[in-house]
Amino acid sequence: MTAAIAGAASAIGPIIAKSREKTAEVVQNAPTRETFEEKFSAAIETIDKRGAEARDRMKISAANAKDATTQAADKAREATTHAADKAREATTQAATNAREATSQAAASAKEATTHAASETADAGKNLLGFFFWLAAAGAAVYYLILDEERREQVIDVAKRSKNIASGIVSEIRGEDGVFRG
Repeated sequence: MTAAIAGAASAIGPIIAKSREKTAEVVQNAPTRETFEEKFSAAIETIDKRGAEARDRMKISAANAKDATTQAADKAREATTHAADKAREATTQAATNAREATSQAAASAKEATTHAASETADAGKNLLGFFFWLAAAGAAVYYLILDEERREQVIDVAKRSKNIASGIVSEIRGEDGVFRG
């Protein structure tokens, strides 16, 4: 066993020597406290410098983004204004066209009414013909000129007029009981 211990001790000897060499090399190459502080301070300065550069780049990017947003808003405003102008022009043109069509329809209705009235008068003042042409002109005005809302208003006025006339006739006949003795 002593031979085994002696063999192990002789095998460990070179390993220990190698370990000493490596340790001495690491210790020799290790930075001193001053060197470490210098390198640490240099690293902190580099970090601060890069942080300042990043802040500057961020400010520039924010300014560029603000400018781009302003430009986009201006372009959107211009496009909206242009679209509104086009819509205004189209609406004005449509209103003009509708006004012209209405004027033409009214002139046609007036002409038809005038023609119908003169024909009726020329036909010997035929009362039946007069009412026929009056109804035709009224129908022409009713269907050509009046829109749906106005037509409903005309019907309401006619119904109210009929009710008023019926009430007057009833009063004249004495059907309401007021004039009975």
